[in-house]
Amino acid sequence: SCVGALVLNRRGHTLAAGFLVTFAGFIALTAALFSTIPFDETTLQGYDMYVIVELLAVSLLPMRSIFLVAVASACCIVGTLLGMPHTTALDRDLQTHLLIIIARPVGTLFLVAGVAYILASTMTTAIERAGRAEWIAHLEHSLAEQSRKLEEGIEQILRTHVAVANGDLSARAPLT
Repeated sequence: SCVGALVLNRRGHTLAAGFLVTFAGFIALTAALFSTIPFDETTLQGYDMYVIVELLAVSLLPMRSIFLVAVASACCIVGTLLGMPHTTALDRDLQTHLLIIIARPVGTLFLVAGVAYILASTMTTAIERAGRAEWIAHLEHSLAEQSRKLEEGIEQILRTHVAVANGDLSARAPLT
């Protein structure tokens, strides 16, 4: 998928390349979690890897996609906890602490999604502001150049008027 994403990126399909990398990471992690039988307490730490997929999403895809990735990841977390065969120790813990066991990885996912979204939107705003400042500087430079040329033209016309006023009837103002 990474080689395919490189090819897509080189051809200008950056959104497709970002989607491919993010989707491949998500599928690989999900497949690894669903293939762990029986599911035990140590495997619960694998849920933290979904944060990497979220960071890929916010880096490579439109900002709003991070919440879609967070929801899909949360669904996989709940799916593995409720649908996979567990060790007896994890079964016992799930019966007494199900909400706490779900809340930690899902809360982490949405916390990271929220912070990443805020950072990405702040960065986008700063980039737009810098682009506008650059455009304004370019316009100010162009305006100053036009003003300088206008002053030169007025100066040439003024010199022609002075020459004619001094009796030089052959004096001409340049058409430029």
